[in-house]
Amino acid sequence: MSNLGKAVLAWDEFLQRDDYRERLDQLRQWFRASGRTSLMDQGDAATEQLVEALSETALQVGSEGMPLGYKSYPDWVRLGVLGTIARWGAGEGTTCRHAPSIARPRPVVSAAWKPDLVVCTACLHLLELPHSSAANHTCDGCGYVVPNTEILYSFTISHGWLMWQAGACADCRFWTP
Repeated sequence: MSNLGKAVLAWDEFLQRDDYRERLDQLRQWFRASGRTSLMDQGDAATEQLVEALSETALQVGSEGMPLGYKSYPDWVRLGVLGTIARWGAGEGTTCRHAPSIARPRPVVSAAWKPDLVVCTACLHLLELPHSSAANHTCDGCGYVVPNTEILYSFTISHGWLMWQAGACADCRFWTP
């Protein structure tokens, strides 16, 4: 397993700790005390913008956002999100031409079907799949190609200032309708 993979697993384990919030508060206090608040402040602002955008989008499509705790997500979702962020932060992925950087927080988007691509909100078209393609009908959890007689449940979650999109078949769907 690569060092990046080990880091993702350790990060996932940290985020599932019962004392995660307390530890995060300690890290935030350390950041403030060190004088490195600009990155944290920009990250907080970008996260707030992203949450507002997701809420507006949910209203536009007649849906309600369903805030779930980190532990509520299955492994394939948690590790998919963290893997995308880790590769992006390590410079191993690609970005849109606007070159969003983890060092310059702003809302960005990625998808399970293109995990090494992170785009700004103006370049969402780069994540689109051809409507009739098998990839557009494939569950990102188990790889099942969902026939037209079944539903592929599309969802978007946020982690910090990253929106991550995926699709789940009925067996991989982890939320209650």
